[in-house]
Amino acid sequence: MAAKHNDKPLGNIKRVTISDELNQDPAQYPLANGKLVTFPDIFDMPTEVAEEFLDQMNQAARDGKISPVLKKWLSPEDYKALDAEYPTLRKIKPVFYAVMNYYQGVWGDQGEDTASAGS
Repeated sequence: MAAKHNDKPLGNIKRVTISDELNQDPAQYPLANGKLVTFPDIFDMPTEVAEEFLDQMNQAARDGKISPVLKKWLSPEDYKALDAEYPTLRKIKPVFYAVMNYYQGVWGDQGEDTASAGS
């Protein structure tokens, strides 16, 4: 039987529902002066930009050079405020890791979807 002109291909995998909205609850770190520093959700970046940024974050976590990542991640205003309160590597590293841990909990690890939940 010939397909009708307006038929859509069905495929054999059900389409997933994906929200077009940005994360409405990005990580926000409170400073002593009451300002909230917002760390935008990396998963809201374009795919290739996010992948490159994740590589840079992982490299920064390994080698301790986190200021370039923070400058890229934060708005200039937020970076300046964060740097004013945490001007040394000893002070900023725990903040960086706290934000990474927050997002690790939000993003989860690969393979933690329903496919690995059944056995």
